[in-house]
Amino acid sequence: MHTHRRHGFTLIELLVVIAIIAVLIGLLLPAVQKVREAANRTQCANNLKQIGLAMHSYHDAYSALPPARLDYDGGVTWVVLILPFIEQSNFYNEWDLHEWYYVHPAATRKHQISMFYCPSRRQPSDINVSKQGDTPDTWPWPNKSPQPPEGGSSFFGATGDYAISDGDLGEDGVYNTEKATGAIITWTPELDSKGNHPYWDPNNGRNKPPARIVSWTSRTRFSNIDDGLSNTLLAGEKHVPLLKVGVTYSGPAFGQEQYGDGAYYNGDPENQNAARVAGRGYPLALSPKVAYNRQFGSFHPDICQFVMCDGSVRALPVSVSELVLSRLSNRHDGQPIPDF
Repeated sequence: MHTHRRHGFTLIELLVVIAIIAVLIGLLLPAVQKVREAANRTQCANNLKQIGLAMHSYHDAYSALPPARLDYDGGVTWVVLILPFIEQSNFYNEWDLHEWYYVHPAATRKHQISMFYCPSRRQPSDINVSKQGDTPDTWPWPNKSPQPPEGGSSFFGATGDYAISDGDLGEDGVYNTEKATGAIITWTPELDSKGNHPYWDPNNGRNKPPARIVSWTSRTRFSNIDDGLSNTLLAGEKHVPLLKVGVTYSGPAFGQEQYGDGAYYNGDPENQNAARVAGRGYPLALSPKVAYNRQFGSFHPDICQFVMCDGSVRALPVSVSELVLSRLSNRHDGQPIPDF
């Protein structure tokens, strides 16, 4: 009779195999992450490209660029204005542009569009809605006025990852006003002889909020971009920082208005949820760990992506100088742009 011995792995052999598999995974993981980041970066660039094309389509339709926001106290942002040009006409029809952001239904305010999110940073989801909620400057309103269905005085809304360039601080040191130096700026008409805003409905004016905006126009068009469309920033990735607790960092400040990530469709307060400045005092964020300062920044390593006024997309190194940023963001300073 012959006996057959069954051979198996010894413990040492098994440990060696596990170690080899672990080494292979360790070698493959960075490559997989690089491929994923490259795909995300490409998708992010495409999102910006679509924003640029929408701005050009808006300009073709109205012979002007969209205002950054329609009003200081609650008018909607450029994001709502370009909706028909990104195949979002149905959603656009839910908005009454003559009304403040605040009076619109919660479902409209919270509706998210995937094109406005950078995949390296986040995706549309229930958690990507403003957490602090915006409150009108004129609150409380009369009882007959719309009240937030969520209760309290906060009107929550969807967020987004891209912001128009409001310019640098320029000579006047201003941003988010009609004097800003960017390609897309706030439209605010001058006061009339009685000190009233001519665009407020006289039957429902500033003293009876929420006010109704009668009409508006834009202060900028491509012919105003004196420094050249290819040399002027149109929109880019906005900086949203990681929150620091002691010496460690927790999650990003998503949905928090104080870090420029409140309701994306709301131009109040200061339009900081959908606009950024760049230049002296406002460099690109070197990483998500940098403190918030109304600046541009991304979750891509070492670069921040922009769409220029000519519709081209450029990835700027986060180390680009503040001088270069100033000249790229100012539409009419007349200064040459150094190599970078």
